[in-house]
Amino acid sequence: MVNQTVFILMMSLPALPALGGEALARPEAAVGIRLELRQKASVSGARVYLSDVAKCAGSPDLCREATGIDVGGSPAPGRSGFTAKSAIEAVLEKEWPGVSVTIEGSESVRVDAASVDVSSDELRTKLQDFVSDKTRALNADIRVTVQRVQVLGMAGVRPTQSRIEFADVDLIQFQNPDWMSKNLAGARMLQIRVVNPADADDKSTFQAQATFGVERQLPVLKQSVAAGQVIEDTNVTMSWVAMRRGPQDYVVATEAIVGRKTRQSIISGEPVPSRYVESPLAVTRNQPVTIIVRKGDLEISSRATTVDQGGVGQTIEVVNLATKRRMRARVVDERTVEAVAF
Repeated sequence: MVNQTVFILMMSLPALPALGGEALARPEAAVGIRLELRQKASVSGARVYLSDVAKCAGSPDLCREATGIDVGGSPAPGRSGFTAKSAIEAVLEKEWPGVSVTIEGSESVRVDAASVDVSSDELRTKLQDFVSDKTRALNADIRVTVQRVQVLGMAGVRPTQSRIEFADVDLIQFQNPDWMSKNLAGARMLQIRVVNPADADDKSTFQAQATFGVERQLPVLKQSVAAGQVIEDTNVTMSWVAMRRGPQDYVVATEAIVGRKTRQSIISGEPVPSRYVESPLAVTRNQPVTIIVRKGDLEISSRATTVDQGGVGQTIEVVNLATKRRMRARVVDERTVEAVAF
């Protein structure tokens, strides 16, 4: 037979009233409780209580007081740990100083922390709300959607935990539309943190893969155009375009495409890469032009000859006929250039 030690908590009962006018002495009745440790226990909160790990028999009042005692923290959600009998004895000695404590049962209790699964749909909704708050201050020319979230591995949280934090997402440059257009679209690995607002130590983490969609309003052509054609404003409209991760150099404003000539054919409805368009030639090589040189309030005009060809707004080299010096100048129109260095 296995020897078992028993922990008896003692309290005194009042003496019985006197019978027949005489006070009859009676010994105090001994009342106690018996604690028996379980082999295994399951908990759903952040703390383990005596009622979780032990059975109590005896005085209801003492059992009620004893089983409400906190004997330590629970494991992470979905994980297991052990609560030793010696640790429980130490807690009881602190709670009830002077009381001799012995407990029957196993030397330790396996504690399984119950958890509630986080659904992918729930997580996607919370992540979308988080991203929407981050991008609310941006203009209406870009929008981000969370298309899919896949929870990886263990993703259980305690019922007491209620706030989901996306620390990794805070690192995304939401204030920079160009960065988001080039870097955010597609799948990203995220570490999710779940915390209990009432207890900073009650927290857990798990991983998920989120797929982001990024759309941006860009100028597109209503009809396809062939190479060498000048784009007119009547053939340009703004449209939402899905961005792909990677290097991009799309035209982002209508004024950057209207009046420019196509270097190659462009399909309707597609974003226009900047390299696909160029300014029509306004000046050719060895063409006489007027060069304007400004310095403060002073403006000087003189004759010059172009060294390069170029379109309006482009910078080319010219030779100032008065000074015989080469200068860099911006093309104003087919007859005029303006010095950019003096």
